[in-house]
Amino acid sequence: MSEEQIIEEIDQGITHWSALQLLLQSKFCNLFMYMGHKGKIYHYKHKDTRKYIRVDLEGICYDQNDKVIPDTRALIQTMFP
Repeated sequence: MSEEQIIEEIDQGITHWSALQLLLQSKFCNLFMYMGHKGKIYHYKHKDTRKYIRVDLEGICYDQNDKVIPDTRALIQTMFP
């Protein structure tokens, strides 16, 4: 990510937690590590299960092939071993 993109996102009030906070209350975001983003999809890894959840700034979840999946499926697959 370029410095210009970072400044633009900050100016828009976007943090690297914004996408995950659309799915989870802020207090549960500490269960995840921000791993970066590819295009519009933000990647988070669960600290215990080590599984990823991928979500964009509209709250849409994606599988590892960047195909849209239901948010409940994404959360269950990520949070349970």
